[in-house]
Amino acid sequence: MMRNKPHQFANGAEVFQWAFKTKGNVMAFQQGDSMMLNNLKHNAVRFISTQRHEFVHRLQNVLPELNDYFVRLWHERTVKDKVQTMQKMTGNSRYNAKEIGKRDDFPNPYYGKMYGDEDDPLPLEMMTMIFEALLGGDDKRYQELAKKPDFLYFGLALLVRYQP
Repeated sequence: MMRNKPHQFANGAEVFQWAFKTKGNVMAFQQGDSMMLNNLKHNAVRFISTQRHEFVHRLQNVLPELNDYFVRLWHERTVKDKVQTMQKMTGNSRYNAKEIGKRDDFPNPYYGKMYGDEDDPLPLEMMTMIFEALLGGDDKRYQELAKKPDFLYFGLALLVRYQP
């Protein structure tokens, strides 16, 4: 049971402001810099799940060989799929028109999100979403994954057996 509320995790973070690159008075955040300050309005389970998701993005950078397994799976699953906007795939208008992906039959449309283009899709959400579902503590994410045993077992195998 968590004693602190999510917003309390950021208490004192301003002391470490020097760690963030600045230009004048404007904070120049890079991906991952604001991890502790991200999603403070959500409940504790969602907050922790999101933090683990964002940490997996960090793992993608330091363990690219591990991420390559997830990228290969994404390519295998989406080879016949057409690129669509995330708005169309999810029905969620908060995505801008430039956010794209491929739908396949992923546990959640976000697995199919692309950060590149058709030639170099940069699918970065396969590893993050699977590991978030396994480690994040959000039952909704886990249940999505559990309905797709091939993804569940793939993620579990890499989580417990992968060695760099």
